[in-house]
Amino acid sequence: MFDPFCSTYACGWDIGLINREVCHQHFGDINGFVSSIKQLPEKGYTIIFLSNQEVIPATSITEQIAKICLGESWLTPCENELSLPDKLSSAIASIYQIENTDMKFELSEENDFLYLTIPKRYGIRYSFKVSLQKDEKNKIFLRTEKIDEVLWFAEDEQSLSIYQDSSSKEFRLKKLN
Repeated sequence: MFDPFCSTYACGWDIGLINREVCHQHFGDINGFVSSIKQLPEKGYTIIFLSNQEVIPATSITEQIAKICLGESWLTPCENELSLPDKLSSAIASIYQIENTDMKFELSEENDFLYLTIPKRYGIRYSFKVSLQKDEKNKIFLRTEKIDEVLWFAEDEQSLSIYQDSSSKEFRLKKLN
């Protein structure tokens, strides 16, 4: 059942490696529900994640848990939430495009909060509250609630330049208006 017969595919399972350990994994989503299963057979671990919110990054979460099981250290982010100055909020509220793609998202201000509205799986648009934070190197950024995505500021700290998704992939941004 776990012998790949087409690249890494084996009877519904994807066979791969995490930190050089064999990993049997399966992902599923339907009607707003999502699941991710990872098995590390040589270590005897099985990680199962189920969510009734399809936008939750289930595969990233199970991969991080698997890496922790394999001894990789994980530190809680040391960011500090900051007050968002009105001037900054109005300067960055806009529509952005991820360079070299057609993907656009909006950063909007509503009731003194900023929200990221972005298309996710199947193009469905979701809105997430964002907060201004500072890391241990005093670099400021915006972080979404629930899905842990980040918008990094340019060096001038008055515009956004990088979007980092929940799997830590980074994309350059272009402000459209």
